[in-house]
Amino acid sequence: MELFPAGVLAVIVWGWALLRTPDRGVLLVVLLLPFGMLAVAVLHGLGGLSLLAAHVVAGLASAAMLPAILADTARHGLRPWHARPAILLFLFALYGSVAAVLFVRFFAGNFLVFPLSRDAVGVAVSPGFPSTMSPLGPSSANLSQTFYVWLSAVFFVVARHAFSRHGLARADRALWWAAMVNATLGVVDFLSLDSWLQPIRTATYSLANAQVVAGFERVIGGFPEPSSFGTASAVFMAYFASAYAMSGRGRDGVAALLNLAGALASVSATALFAVGVVAVVLALRAITVLVRGGRAGAPILRHGAMLALAVAATSLALAVTPLLSVMAETFQDLVLSKPQSLSGLERKAWALSGFRTFVETFGLGAGLGSIRSNGLVPVLLGSVGLPGTLLFAGFAWTALAGSARGLSGLRRRVLLSARLGGLAQLAAMFLSGTTPDPGLFLVTMAAMASVAAGRV
Repeated sequence: MELFPAGVLAVIVWGWALLRTPDRGVLLVVLLLPFGMLAVAVLHGLGGLSLLAAHVVAGLASAAMLPAILADTARHGLRPWHARPAILLFLFALYGSVAAVLFVRFFAGNFLVFPLSRDAVGVAVSPGFPSTMSPLGPSSANLSQTFYVWLSAVFFVVARHAFSRHGLARADRALWWAAMVNATLGVVDFLSLDSWLQPIRTATYSLANAQVVAGFERVIGGFPEPSSFGTASAVFMAYFASAYAMSGRGRDGVAALLNLAGALASVSATALFAVGVVAVVLALRAITVLVRGGRAGAPILRHGAMLALAVAATSLALAVTPLLSVMAETFQDLVLSKPQSLSGLERKAWALSGFRTFVETFGLGAGLGSIRSNGLVPVLLGSVGLPGTLLFAGFAWTALAGSARGLSGLRRRVLLSARLGGLAQLAAMFLSGTTPDPGLFLVTMAAMASVAAGRV
């Protein structure tokens, strides 16, 4: 096992926060979300498995919060794990775990899959991409992916409890700081100050910090590759663009703009898709407010004027710079040529493998960590089958959907903003997700939204 100073420091900060109140550990997890490549340790005995700081602190915070949850349950009758989203998420984790133990062995050797395990050995199936296939069978990835899914489920319950007992304002503030940290790391990477980022790039993931599109080096910030940084930036942008549209607070607008820049600088098709989904939702929301009229339309009109100025500035930039040709070349690389690229062919093969696994397992799935696929739907169907897919969809719907009618102020703003942030994360997963783990980003958005809505 190899330890890293920056990751160990994060654990020490958690210990200091624990001395004050256990729920501060949950807020620290939120602050660690931009550090997607910061590992506390690497377990070389398990194929170089990286223990990311966010995951380690999430586990520690969850363990520290459980006594407080049990105490509040006895004292106030609170049962955070009885919330419908929590029940569905726990059932999803339970079904995936059973599948990872039983189904992967029952169907072992019956067909070929793209394995998720680091130490898997397979055969090449196409000269167009490097991924190899091997017969379905149990591996260490079953254990690691099961752990990550259960961690997400437990952290969702713990975060709901912390946000409901100690207020959504803290969570909103922590998320703003996380968004600013994410933008700052993006700026540092954009300036090619790699030596500054070296202490937080300690995970064993492949570092894709030299990819170029249309002559521009793609930005990865605190993540191992552009897509994950772009997705994180899109989620932050979604939350704070929605918050700014309702509050008019300058700090929300700054966070939204900086992270929008980060999503664009990643030059990631996944991030651009998520940004596009967010833009459509915000436009529909603005149209709805304007149609209803009244005082509620004033903020939208004010922001519309600012948008008009931004459009005018963009038009001027397109007229006097070669930006338009660069954008055309980028669109060609990311969209028109993507399906024929090595990455596009590889991800298409992964997605088809997920659908094939779903059919070969009679709709039951091969279990968490049994296959590598691409796109939320084939990933879920291939890993946890139709039952797990329905449970995941039920969790996302009950946590993020529903009416904000009757809510006002902070609760309304957090509900609509967290919902949009969760939608951005789901959009990115829909396009390029490779595992069925909901992840800390999505469960954090879901916890904030469900608490704001007062759902049980």
